[in-house]
Amino acid sequence: MRESRLARLQALIRRQGWTGLWITQEPTLAWVFGGRFHVNWATGTGVAALALTAGRRRLVCGQY
Repeated sequence: MRESRLARLQALIRRQGWTGLWITQEPTLAWVFGGRFHVNWATGTGVAALALTAGRRRLVCGQY
């Protein structure tokens, strides 16, 4: 399921002609990966960010 969600987002990037997407919000990360991400309640963002382009996927994790 995760692959199909990533593929859908990458198809959207291509259709819209976007450079890419930078996903940081916990609910969106959880939807993409089909799980739950830890939330720093002071910021509302997850412990990782997902950088997507039409051809690349990069998960960036921070150190807290």
